[in-house]
Amino acid sequence: MSQDLQHTLKLSIPLESSKQTDILIQSMSPDPVLNPGQFSVEYTTVNSKNNNTYGVDITFKSIDERVMRVGVNNTIEALKSIIETFDEFDNNL
Repeated sequence: MSQDLQHTLKLSIPLESSKQTDILIQSMSPDPVLNPGQFSVEYTTVNSKNNNTYGVDITFKSIDERVMRVGVNNTIEALKSIIETFDEFDNNL
């Protein structure tokens, strides 16, 4: 039985370049969602060369607050690792 994903959270992650945006999306997209009927994640790129604005918008949806907390926490941990890698190689990305 699939329940409605009625809880929504949106995070905007600013980045320094379109290359970082592409790397983040490619790194995060293959990760499967633990319970697809209870939680979903959608990644949207934000690249505006005119404004030098780069980043990723992440939209989370879940059946309840607990599932949202666990899913968002897992995603943030993965994002943290990716961003730390960007910091380590900052001149190359």
